Amino acid sequence: MFGRKKFGDFYDDDLFLGHLQEQQKKEDKVTGDEDSDSEEIKMEHADRPRLIKEAGAAPARRPLANPESMPKKRPKKKTAEKKKPVSNENRPEKKGIFPFNVLPVKKVEEEKKAPPKPLTKEEKEKQIRDSLDGMYGVYRDPDLAPEKRVAPTELLRYAVLFLCIFGFFAAGIFVFGKIYSYHRTYVINTRLQELIKSVDRFQGEYLKKNTACINSLTPQDILNGKKEETTGGETYTEEQQNLVNKLHQLKQINQDTAGWITIDGTVVNYPVVWSEIKNYYLKHDFYGKTLASGTIYIDERNSPRIAENRNTVIYGHNMSDGSMFASLHDFSSATLFHGATIEIATEDGIYVYKPFSAHESDAYDNYFETDFANDEEFLTFCEQMAFLSLYQSDVTFDKDTRLLTLSTCKNEGGSRDRRFAVHAVLVKVIR
Repeated sequence: MFGRKKFGDFYDDDLFLGHLQEQQKKEDKVTGDEDSDSEEIKMEHADRPRLIKEAGAAPARRPLANPESMPKKRPKKKTAEKKKPVSNENRPEKKGIFPFNVLPVKKVEEEKKAPPKPLTKEEKEKQIRDSLDGMYGVYRDPDLAPEKRVAPTELLRYAVLFLCIFGFFAAGIFVFGKIYSYHRTYVINTRLQELIKSVDRFQGEYLKKNTACINSLTPQDILNGKKEETTGGETYTEEQQNLVNKLHQLKQINQDTAGWITIDGTVVNYPVVWSEIKNYYLKHDFYGKTLASGTIYIDERNSPRIAENRNTVIYGHNMSDGSMFASLHDFSSATLFHGATIEIATEDGIYVYKPFSAHESDAYDNYFETDFANDEEFLTFCEQMAFLSLYQSDVTFDKDTRLLTLSTCKNEGGSRDRRFAVHAVLVKVIR
């Protein structure tokens, strides 16, 4: 088989012939006779297939040219035995090296130490405290404490972070305040409107109306023994009578109650208050609690009795949800301007007004003037307000004219000083 090169047992195969040729070439180089047997071997090798085919067997084996030149197996190296270390007792003495005898080394037996006792809880705490006391002492002493320096970029980053957090909380408080203001305004106005619409049994039994009488007696008038005045003229409707009667209950809730205002075609249906403190109800509700939406209130320069004012000025907020006096901006429409009527119910009667001017103005203009030196100054003021109006009306003025001015903010363009005003003239009083 291929690769078998056992000495003295070579097979007659092509691999062995190739090996003999190489070996012969090496010997010829040494002896100087390079082509002694090469031609014979080549001829015999080339004639092998024909001989095998004819005879059916391989020719006799050719003897080795030089068997001793074949490579021999190398004997295995014997590994040196490890020498055992010689103890000092058995070590032979070498003359001339040590001038003295080497003493034997005695093995020192290790002492068996007893296992440490487990520490108690107090001992563990004391051990931790003692190990950290030096570090705490360094930071307690300002002279020994390391100096801490913060980079400017780090300070800037902290400043920006603080501003962001502050802005986030400020915005949250602002939004929460707005939502709370709208909700409380809605609750208060709804509660008061339901109070006005309700009818008490006591009032329904004792309230009597006379078609020839302006006044209708209230339960309080009946208990006080007051009699009806038969002066003739227009009298209250049932709804108006109930509204006037309910003002007594509102007065018991808030002594600053001056009346109740309604405007046709709008959502304006609120109580009106008056206080001698300037702009007190700008930030207070009907119950006197702080509220951003405030309450509809009369200017402190006016009298709470509308009949005593030449120009009654009433203020209200322009709320984003359309409540309070936000509906005044609807007077920019000609339909509402020419068709709406304004009613203010008081204990003295119901005052009915007709609009004659609607315009945008400034907070520092004199559109809300209440005091006039003489009749001419008052008539000039009326003509000026009519001239500023978006729409013209056929209203005429004289010295006995009584005006109503409604004012609210104009929340456009980011200006807090712009106002929208509606002026109306008194056309009748129902008593």
